[in-house]
Amino acid sequence: MSNEQRELSSNFDPQIKTYIDNVCQATITTLLGRIEEMMNRQAENQRLWNEQMQKALDERFRKLVQVGLMTSEASNSSRSIQKKHKTNKQPQRPYVHNQ
Repeated sequence: MSNEQRELSSNFDPQIKTYIDNVCQATITTLLGRIEEMMNRQAENQRLWNEQMQKALDERFRKLVQVGLMTSEASNSSRSIQKKHKTNKQPQRPYVHNQ
């Protein structure tokens, strides 16, 4: 502390010092409370956003699985039809004309 600050400090009434300390503490407490509220709101907003994103992702994956299953079923059905067509087709014997 400089000499000037010491002089000012010694000239203050102890009640004024106490008042200033109390005001500073109250201000800091209020600011910290507001910061905590803001952080809690932000955390809640983030939680809600995460839930929405999770639901959206789940829905998209569900649709992809459905499309994948449909594609897979269609592919399996197509293969099954092709197999049936191949097995139903009798090999052609060469025509032999008996004389």
